[in-house]
Amino acid sequence: MLAKFLALASLAAISLAHNTHNTRKTCEVPAKGAGQDDGPTINSVFKKCSHNSKIVLDKYYVVDTLLLTQNLDNVEIELSGTVQYTPDIAKWSPQSLYLTYQNATTFWFLSGNNIHMYGGGTIDGNGQVWWDTLNNTHNSGTAGGSSTTFARPIPLTVGNATNVVIENIHEIGSPFWNNFVYQSNNVTYKNINIRAVSYSSSPTANSDGWDIYRSSHVTVRDSVVNNDDDCVSFKPNSTNIVVANMWCNGSHGISVGSLGQYAGETDIVANVSVTNTTMLNAQNGARIKVFGGNPSPNSTIGGGTGYVKNITFKDFHGKHLLFENVENPILINQCYSTAADVCAQYPSNLNISDVHYINVHGTSAGTNGNVVVDMECSDTCEDITATGTHLSSPNGTAVYVCKNIASTAQLNQISQMIRLMLFGKASLKNRHKAPDIKTYGMKLVVKELTCHMIAFAAVCSGYKASPSFYLLSTMTALPPATTAAEILAGSSPTASSVYENFVLPAESAAIDACNTLCTIQARVVGYLLLYPPSEDARSTLTTELASCNGRPDLDVHQAVYELGATYLRHFIFIFRRTRGRTPAPSDDSSPPSPDRAREEYMRQLQPVPRDHLSAKHAALVRDNFRCMLTGVVDMASVDDNLTIRAPGETEDLTRCFHIFPDSLGNTETHGTGPKEHETATVWSILERFGYEDISAELILGSTSKNNLHRLENIMTLSPRIHALFDKMLLWLEKVDEEVGD
Repeated sequence: MLAKFLALASLAAISLAHNTHNTRKTCEVPAKGAGQDDGPTINSVFKKCSHNSKIVLDKYYVVDTLLLTQNLDNVEIELSGTVQYTPDIAKWSPQSLYLTYQNATTFWFLSGNNIHMYGGGTIDGNGQVWWDTLNNTHNSGTAGGSSTTFARPIPLTVGNATNVVIENIHEIGSPFWNNFVYQSNNVTYKNINIRAVSYSSSPTANSDGWDIYRSSHVTVRDSVVNNDDDCVSFKPNSTNIVVANMWCNGSHGISVGSLGQYAGETDIVANVSVTNTTMLNAQNGARIKVFGGNPSPNSTIGGGTGYVKNITFKDFHGKHLLFENVENPILINQCYSTAADVCAQYPSNLNISDVHYINVHGTSAGTNGNVVVDMECSDTCEDITATGTHLSSPNGTAVYVCKNIASTAQLNQISQMIRLMLFGKASLKNRHKAPDIKTYGMKLVVKELTCHMIAFAAVCSGYKASPSFYLLSTMTALPPATTAAEILAGSSPTASSVYENFVLPAESAAIDACNTLCTIQARVVGYLLLYPPSEDARSTLTTELASCNGRPDLDVHQAVYELGATYLRHFIFIFRRTRGRTPAPSDDSSPPSPDRAREEYMRQLQPVPRDHLSAKHAALVRDNFRCMLTGVVDMASVDDNLTIRAPGETEDLTRCFHIFPDSLGNTETHGTGPKEHETATVWSILERFGYEDISAELILGSTSKNNLHRLENIMTLSPRIHALFDKMLLWLEKVDEEVGD
């Protein structure tokens, strides 16, 4: 589970930040002064104090010698002074430590186990000389790399290290990348302030805030970056990465890659979570960059293999994402640094899948016309989703470009999702059992959907897409009448008849008219009929479809589309809206709107107290202060000493979520406004589908008006797990018998 590895990445920070050792000796590093080289002194102190020590760097240090501080074990580094490297290009080019990948070199190689650097001090790369020289010589490497003849060292590399925390440090003037995480595990950076700004006409170059390479469980958070390249970059074989609470100005975005540069190499980036990022004056927002293919077996400009998988960009807020003529708040480029003709002939060998953009907001500068999303793959990219994304262009209606974005999902999963969401009913009936998910008679199911599904969700649930993704027509077509007859065997003959005579022709007519939305509506009705949550639901839907014929106001096709729109709005998507605004009521007054049932619910619907906080506290106690699906310990509860994290357990934030949204009973009056109208419609449809006992148990009657907050309707989940529920990527599935203890 993603929640587990997200929490794992912070374990080193938690343990080191609170770790004190009475036996630790303190070693202060003197400074020679007068511009003399302090590098040998620093190396000597680190060698003498490499175990169970505290090393204090509280002076101004001039460094003209490679800092090679290795084999450290349980060492604190209090950097409250300044480490400044000399701007001697001729000396540093051969002297800096060569790290192979993209010809990167470093001034300081920090290596070992259980290392904690802190103190508010500064690492000064003296980069202006390098920027000016590069601007004059253009002696750079491929795709943001360095040159073997003109090294631009990295100020600090954490390499071959485990359990490292670096916090409260300033970094200025890096000649190249600011930080390099190299072949390491469990590394955390927090409260880092990076500034790479040129004071001449020469721009800075390749001033990435962080580059992560062949490393796992790395966290970068709570930091400020002013630069002109990637804010954070996930280089080859970066896995289980967390980036959170970042402020990036002037950057090229949060980037996956570049990858696939070297033929014969396998590059993997997987399990990455990027949340709560502000991106200003940037070339890109959330970016994936992958080289195209190459026919040469020795190529250094593409042809590598591998994959990008399980990447989440969440809560991006940007303004003026600008770089000359290129403007990409969201970008997937599978032909990075590859000529178009080469990429067309040799598509990328590196697969991209399972990438999710959630709540990405902002305004582009419009330098690329109206395009705000550009996802172009040279080969097929699968399971790409975008939800809650609101991007605008000053040039008019925003344009989303999707090329070779393919779906592997089946549309009949919609029916499964409806059915499984309604299995919250099983948890309500098992209210006397312990709150372990296993005792609910369910199993956990994860399934990937695609941007097609997310886009149609935005369109069909009543929210305007700007524009839709133009890819929805690739959703799975309805099966032929012969297949449907086999599925419907044992049901009323009318079900097969309405499917063959009404639903299939409506789908065909929508396809012929190139009407994506109507195609979706027809298919949803068809799959609901084939795979209903209950036989009662099939009988109800059969009757409604039969009534589509002979309506005086609509032809049969339009009546089918209208029916699909009703179920999309009031039956499927209500379970994705937990605490949002109540949608405006539809003006539709014709069938299948359940008027009489709705009126009855309007009379009976009672206000529900907004007691979300008390429900959350009670659910936390019930669930032993843990996510009930992953077992992750609630971080706030640990901080408040309400529970103890056992060895091997991980921490994360958890939240209280309703199986049936509290908005379904959250009416403030007995009137007939939009909230009451929407809520009554949903409950009446549930009743017609055979779930009247749920509404009776949860909202009706004066003694049960608070029941939407009852514990049987509450789940303690980590936000990531809930996001998967919310996007219909994860659900609970009923099983025939109980499993587990």
